Formats: sequence, C-alpha cells, structure tokens
Amino acid sequence: MLDLADNYASLERYNIQPAKSSVTVFHMSNKAQNHLDCWTLGSNPLPVSQTFTHLGLTRFSMEVKDGAITEKVKLARRTAYALMGTGLHGRNGLPAAVSLKIYKSYVLPRLLYGLEAMNLDSKQLRELDQYHIRFLRQIQSLPDRTARCGVFILLGTVPMEALYHLAILSLLGRIFRANNVFITELAIRQTSVHDTNSKSWFIKAAKTLQHYGLPPIHSLAENPPTKDQWRNTCKRAVFSFWKEELTNQAVNKSTLINLSLDVNIGTPHPLWQDVNAALFDIKKAIVKAKLVTKTYTLQINKHKFNKYRVDPRCPLCGRDVETLNHFLLHCSSLHREREYNLAKISEYINRVSDTSTWIYIREDDFRAVRFIIDCSNFSDTIPALKKVHVLQHLEHLSRNLCYDLHTRRAAILSVCSRDVQVMSRDVQVMSRT
Repeated sequence: MLDLADNYASLERYNIQPAKSSVTVFHMSNKAQNHLDCWTLGSNPLPVSQTFTHLGLTRFSMEVKDGAITEKVKLARRTAYALMGTGLHGRNGLPAAVSLKIYKSYVLPRLLYGLEAMNLDSKQLRELDQYHIRFLRQIQSLPDRTARCGVFILLGTVPMEALYHLAILSLLGRIFRANNVFITELAIRQTSVHDTNSKSWFIKAAKTLQHYGLPPIHSLAENPPTKDQWRNTCKRAVFSFWKEELTNQAVNKSTLINLSLDVNIGTPHPLWQDVNAALFDIKKAIVKAKLVTKTYTLQINKHKFNKYRVDPRCPLCGRDVETLNHFLLHCSSLHREREYNLAKISEYINRVSDTSTWIYIREDDFRAVRFIIDCSNFSDTIPALKKVHVLQHLEHLSRNLCYDLHTRRAAILSVCSRDVQVMSRDVQVMSRT
C-alpha cells in the first residue's frame, strides 16, 4: 500500500513528506513482528509510532489501545475545569439540572468525539462510565456510595453505555443516508459473513441494533430513514430500554425505597426541576437529594459504619435510635421546625385535595416519610399531584421542612460539640492543678 501511495504521488507530481509521516500498527500477526522496522516510503524508511492524530482524534497502536480513552477522559476533565467559573460544580455552583445541560453541551461532545467509530470493549466503556457517574454525583453533591441508578434517575439521564450506543446509531444512519454503494455493500457483506465475535464495526452496529430492537442493517440499507426519523426512533428505543433497566435496578436497592420509580429519561426528577440559582435553594435541594438516596448521615449510619461501636441513639433527644423516621417525624428537639412546616404542607394539601388525604398520609409513619421525601410517590392515589404546579409546590414545602430540620440538627450538634470541648479543657486544667 505504501508503494501504491508513493507511485501515485509520483504520477500526480506531488511529494509525501517522509519526515511528517509515520506508521502505527493496529493489528499484527506473530510472523509479522520480525519485520516491524521494515516500513519504507519509496527509498525513505518510516518510523513506527504508537500514536497519531487524525481529524482531531488521537489514535493509539495495539500496545497502548486504552490510551485513547485515558486521553479522552483527561480532555473532558480539563473542559469541565475550564467551566468551573460558570458554576459547573456542586454545592456552591449552579443547580444540578442546569449543570447537566452545560455538561451535555460542552463536556460530553468532547468526551465522545470520534468514539462512535471505535469498537470499544467493556473495560474502555467502564473507564468512560466511571468519569461520567462521578461527575453526575459531584454536581448533585452526592457521596460515592450513592446508588448509580439513583444518580441517573434524579437527573433523568442515562449511563455512558447508552450515550455510546446512541453515537454508533447516529453514525450508522449517516452512513446509509450518504447513499454510498461501496460502503453499503461492505456493511451488508460483513454482517452476512462475519460472526458475532468479529471486531468489525458493522458487527458492533448490528449487535447494537438487535440490543434495542431496531431494524437490521439490510433493512436500513434498503430504505434509509430520514435524519429526524432515525434520531427520534433511536432515542425512543434507547431511552425505553434504559428506563426499564434503571427501574429494575432501583427496585433492588434498599437505599432507594423512598424514591419514586416513575422514571422519565430526558426530564430531571421534581427535586431538581424548579430549583433556582440562589445558593440557599441549591443547599436545600442537596439536603433533600441526600435524604432521597439515604446518604444523609444519621446516628444509625455512624453506628453501622463504625462496626457498632457508636451509640445509635439520637444525639439530640437521646430517647430512640436516630433513624430517618425518627429524624423526620419524632425527634422532640426538632418539634418546632417540624410542626411549623408540616402545618404549611397540611394546609396546602387540604386546599388542593380532600381533607381526608392528609389524615391518610399522617396515620402511617412509612407513608408520611415517603410523602416528605418524594411526594410524587402518591401521584396515582392523590389525583391533585398529577398537576405539575401542585407537585412542584409540595416539593418546595417538603424541601423547606427537610432543610429546617437539617439546620436545627446541625446547630444543636455544634453547641454540644463546643460544650464537650470546653469540658475536656476544664478536666485537663483540673488534672494539672
């Protein structure tokens, strides 16, 4: 092939610069390894390089095949850091829903650029997904132990695997819309001849089509859909698949028992929908997000994390074990804040629904906690919650309740901590005297 390129350049009377040319090996048999340094362009030897850049995409040889993904993650991380000045970070930045839009507009395109043309394996996809899920946790200020499916459900988005598959399907649609006979024949021939273990890109595309129940390659080749039709069809198929997948995962997570599983890919959870850019409102939503995913640290959690060496009783009232039910409904030290906010919630519920609705919710602790944590759990039983403005207002009221309980609890614990420090200093002084 190099000789053909050199002969064609001689016929057309142009020169291929050997100093700017190199060879990168992607696949090589054992016999060919002894001739690795024998590449020449005319009479000029060509060096063997492990990387090269083409159309802005850095390619790597078979020896460092994972380097492309590492470089992509570094590029995405640099892009995200450059956007931190706009508020693209967690607690003191923009709301998570706004940060997600910026992430999709600026970071994801640079992360995924060119990857749709590569046949990534599970290890490479896992590396991309690790960065993806970590970033989504950071913009929600959620800890690393938060369930993955919960992170996606709260933001109404999908894992990296789904985004990669959408990019493959988009490229496949562009290929068939180009009406290139040679590429179309190549696609049909490869899917007909090769088995499913082949590293052919068209085999990868065919498996992706089958995975989401989309038409096979030969059908698309015969009747290519328009750009809008194909984009909408792919999104519906991929989002429908991952909606069911995320829901099935969330059902088996004990930490997501209070989260509504009415998943809507493409739309954030009501928790993040109406959060404005005010720092105070963002902090409220973050506290609520931790309560929804059960990553808010209570005394019962410290008891479990420290191998049962920590007293699980409530550090505020000292009466019962500090569980989520106790924190939200029963702790006597938080009575004033709780009753003030619950009165507002009950008043609004009685105004938009039947008066028996609030009685039905409050008569059972499990129902009351689920309603406070995520009132969209009751959309089927309380018709008024199907109205968007009612759901958003109740979400706002419950967010205020959770934040007031959180701030009061933190203030009491801060005072207790100072008292303990003063007592320890007094004991030290007395021991010295």
